[in-house]
This record gives sequence, structure tokens and C-alpha cells, in this order.
Amino acid sequence: GVDVSSGVERGSPGLAAYVAEALEHMRHDYDGFVDEAGDIDALAARLAPMAPCCVLPGCEMGVEAAELLAQRLGLPGNDPATSHTRRDKLAMHQALAAVGLPSLGSLATADADAAQAFAENLGTWPVVLKPLRSAATEGVRFCRSASELRQAMQELLGTNTQFGEANTQVLVQQCAEGREFAVNTVSRGGRHALSDLWEYHKIPTPGGAPLY
Repeated sequence: GVDVSSGVERGSPGLAAYVAEALEHMRHDYDGFVDEAGDIDALAARLAPMAPCCVLPGCEMGVEAAELLAQRLGLPGNDPATSHTRRDKLAMHQALAAVGLPSLGSLATADADAAQAFAENLGTWPVVLKPLRSAATEGVRFCRSASELRQAMQELLGTNTQFGEANTQVLVQQCAEGREFAVNTVSRGGRHALSDLWEYHKIPTPGGAPLY
């Protein structure tokens, strides 16, 4: 396999250092490393002679680049036109609702009054506040009142995610009650396989952030 950098880590010095250290420990797992992110067409031209059979994102920050690269190489993959539904947490639930699947009430906004009105219309607290495009519960808060919601918004807006993206809006979301599972699958040619399943147990901290 060949590790290909998406370039996203360059927007966050801390993440760049983490990725560099992680790759150093995994060098023996790869046949090569390519760090020429930014020009997908040039990257595809460099990789094509290696005759890759697939392009797999290693984590969230590689999803969009991986889907574009697979398309350029003529390999199976998700449609890059819908990549945002795999990274943007509002778009994820809009996609579920569009096909009649259960989804959570959600609002993306930078307006505290709009966020409070949406939360109150849900009719129940807590509500969840989070970045639109992050991961690993970064910035997630369980808000049990309007004052907690406003405080959490103030703390999150204007910051950057761990991927170096600016939080210009926040996602206010209905809180799902019950057991939480992560179900990972792989699909190809209409066939679907379950790769792994995890049950999460989260404990809210005094600041409202969940602890696994």
C-alpha cells in the first residue's frame, strides 16, 4: 500500500506533528509515501503507474480527497459530489431524512437567538452542540439550559477544529436517548459487509463534554 497525504493536517500544526509521528511508526506497513496534496490530477498521474486497486481514507480528514482521487483513477468509490454528506454533520441527517430514515432535528447557525429558539421548540433538554465538521467528540457539549447553550456557542464559534477548519457555525441537535452503537460496513457492487460494531458508553463531565 501507499500512504497519500490529503494535506488537511497542514492547516493545524498540532495535527501535522501528530500525523508525522504516527506515520514514522507505521513506515514498515507501507510500500511508499506520497505527500503532494493539493493537485488531485497531478497526484492521480503519479499514482496511476502503480496500478492501485482502491483508494481508502484513513480517517475523516481524508474522505473528500480519497473520493476525488478514486474518481480520477477510475476506481470504485463514493460520488465526490456527495462527499459533504460524509463530513458535514448537518448534511448527514438531511440525507437520512430525504430517504425517509430516522434522523435528529438539527440546525446549523451562528446566531444564539436562533439556536435557543430551535432548542426550545424541540421541547426537551439537553440539546447537543458540536462543530459541523470535526471528529472524536471535539467541541461536543450537552447543554441543559438556554444559558448553557449560549455559553457553549460563545466558546466554540471562532475557534478552529483539530483539522484546522474554522467554526463559523455550530450544529444544534436533538439529543438521542438510549444505547449508542457505531456500526462500520464496507460496500462494493451492491454487496454489504459488516466490518465491526462498537457500543459506546459516555459520561457527561461538569463542563458538558462527553467522556468515553
